[in-house]
Amino acid sequence: GAGGSRQGEMAVLVGLVSKPALNGRVVEIGRRVTGGKKAGRYGVEVDGEQYAMKSSNLEADRAGEQAVLEGLVGRPDLNGVAVTVGRLHLAGPHEGRYAIRHAPDGGEVEALAIRSANLRRLAVGEAST
Repeated sequence: GAGGSRQGEMAVLVGLVSKPALNGRVVEIGRRVTGGKKAGRYGVEVDGEQYAMKSSNLEADRAGEQAVLEGLVGRPDLNGVAVTVGRLHLAGPHEGRYAIRHAPDGGEVEALAIRSANLRRLAVGEAST
């Protein structure tokens, strides 16, 4: 929570400029760094390498959220569709994406793997379509 320890939480790395290849990777948040120039950051491990990440670069797991799909290029027909965010893929080809199940008007259920950036949190009172 706010100000509390995030140690042990799963998170997705986001907004990294100096190491953009790490964006989208899933990490377990480690111990908070207490001294030195990295103080206040959290230790994480990616592929055996240790990093100290700012809290703002550690996006909390969004599973269970109500969201609207947006900005999809390969599937523009799905933009604007309201969904419930499914489980976070922790590894494999869809690492860092969320499992979304979509059934268009009684049609076949589609399993999608969607990036967090394409999931806009549904505002309170916003009608789901």
